[in-house]
Amino acid sequence: MIYPVTYILDDVFTEVYGYKKARFVTWMSFMCNLIVVIFFAITIALPPSKEFIFQSDLENILGNTPRVLLACFASFLAGSLANAIVLSKLKVATNGKFLFIRTIGSTIVGEALDCIIFFPFAMFGTISNDALLHVMINAFFFKVGLEILFTPITYFVISKVKKYEGIDTFDHGEEYYLI
Repeated sequence: MIYPVTYILDDVFTEVYGYKKARFVTWMSFMCNLIVVIFFAITIALPPSKEFIFQSDLENILGNTPRVLLACFASFLAGSLANAIVLSKLKVATNGKFLFIRTIGSTIVGEALDCIIFFPFAMFGTISNDALLHVMINAFFFKVGLEILFTPITYFVISKVKKYEGIDTFDHGEEYYLI
């Protein structure tokens, strides 16, 4: 549920501030996620109080396997950065018109990468290939569907932020570095 919202926010950052700022926010989000994961690992590793009877539940909820974490990190970076690049390039190509095409088109690319990277890497061998494909396809359409559903809200937020900030960045001549 969180990732579709991050793509909407990524659209807002890229649309208003441009690719470089969106890339910075993506990397900061990645670092915050990493810090949280480190604190979860420390929390799990610390000896629990004798009164705390939910240690195994805590480990099951917060103790993701390294494979799932790596899949999550890789898919987030690839999907978010691709989303920002596509939105930025489409904004220049359309001269700032057709926001709905830019936001939905960039989400299709970003979410496709996210699903293609995350699900096979995180779940391969734990469920059947048919079930894996089914989960990937459903997750993709759910996430893109949310983007479409929230397009009016995205329009509203972008217009308010642009008006408040007094900017509308176009990435003419941008070199799309990942770092």
